Amino acid sequence: MGYTEAGLINLVSTALMDTGTAVWGTAHIGNELQQNLRVISRYRPVLALSTVTFASTAKELVSTALTSMIGDPVALEYEVNKDPKRYRNFEFRDGTVIPDINFAPTAGATAFIWYNKAHTLSGTATNTLDPEEERIIIQLTVAELQRQKGGDLINTFPRGGPRSIVDFRETAKERREEAMQDLRAISDSHHHMVQDWPQVQ
Repeated sequence: MGYTEAGLINLVSTALMDTGTAVWGTAHIGNELQQNLRVISRYRPVLALSTVTFASTAKELVSTALTSMIGDPVALEYEVNKDPKRYRNFEFRDGTVIPDINFAPTAGATAFIWYNKAHTLSGTATNTLDPEEERIIIQLTVAELQRQKGGDLINTFPRGGPRSIVDFRETAKERREEAMQDLRAISDSHHHMVQDWPQVQ
């Protein structure tokens, strides 16, 4: 979680050996980083915690506070700050979390909801990726830009001859396959963590 968007753009440019952005402009690189941020988020999203309150004694928690949520909520804790923690089974229906409890909650009572959310990469703020995810997003972005460059050179006479078109595309394919393999590998730990939440009635 160390680089800003500009920092990652510079790292991509360096990997492409185009530090002057003569071939790939910063806006183009930034757009591809955002596209690949969605790929990272799909495989290994941020595990976030939101504190919500019951508006009444109805067994309903509205999920509007769960910003940029991917899929359904992961876990629900109510009542909070107990030992052991009281994780609850729940339903998620029409944007509402419905805890599986056999008593009426107290109006204004707090509950904790864990959920998966998309990563962020914007402006001067540092991103939400860890170092391994940063490495992978750089590889994915470089691969896509190389693939595009190979396509742009079709029906032209590029420096290095026709073989350079094939080299661009083959290198891009190998780089992307390697990055996706690494991404799938690190996503396993996230999924195991999410699936192993304890729950109580």
